[in-house]
Amino acid sequence: MIDLFSDADELLTFAQAAVVLPSRRQGKKVSISTLWRWATRGSRGVVLETKKLGGLTYTSREALTRFWDARSLTPDTRQAPMPSPSKACLRAIEELHRRGI
Repeated sequence: MIDLFSDADELLTFAQAAVVLPSRRQGKKVSISTLWRWATRGSRGVVLETKKLGGLTYTSREALTRFWDARSLTPDTRQAPMPSPSKACLRAIEELHRRGI
């Protein structure tokens, strides 16, 4: 949990957090909208900790670390879609069934 009055948590706006996070593909930084999504909906069931102060929403380096640590422990439950069999494969299966194999 982010502690507003502790020196242990370095508060960051989402714009600042986007700058300090490692770059993504092709050197692109994490977008601010991605940080909002992590804070509201989460990722893999893990929600980024935030605090509101004076109309601004903050997170912290420590909260980002906790978010990534928890997210890394959570398995990705998305599965790649199964490819549909080709027409030739379907014809071969029909032929095998027709022959009783």
